[in-house]
Amino acid sequence: MSIERLGLLLHQSDKRFRKYLDSELAKIKLTSKELAVIMDLYHQKKIGSDQSRTLTIMASRLEIDPKSFEEIISKMEKNDWIVRVPGQVDRRSLDIFLSSKSQSIIDYLIDRYKYVEDKAFKGFSEEEIEQAEALLKRVTDNLK
Repeated sequence: MSIERLGLLLHQSDKRFRKYLDSELAKIKLTSKELAVIMDLYHQKKIGSDQSRTLTIMASRLEIDPKSFEEIISKMEKNDWIVRVPGQVDRRSLDIFLSSKSQSIIDYLIDRYKYVEDKAFKGFSEEEIEQAEALLKRVTDNLK
């Protein structure tokens, strides 16, 4: 397989996965990028992380350009998916948290994501899914 082919396959897989996920989330007026923000906040809360929830830190963790991330966060705040509150340590910064609206449908969001993931891996054995995840993680790690 040529390098160009691998890049194209990765791009197409990502694009189709996000497009399908976006279609599932359109019912509640949420995008896959906004879901990534919600799931990151949910994960940080679930693991009890004291890691910062500022725009800069989250953009870095999600590997999204800070300017683009600001637009995503502003839209999410306007639509009541997240709330921003002054930081505990530095009152000049704003920490980002899940709103009650997001928290109330987190199980639904996880279900929709799993549905799309199951569709993407249809016909794969558990071993093949684990291999695919391991290989993609290695590709990602190699490009850090």
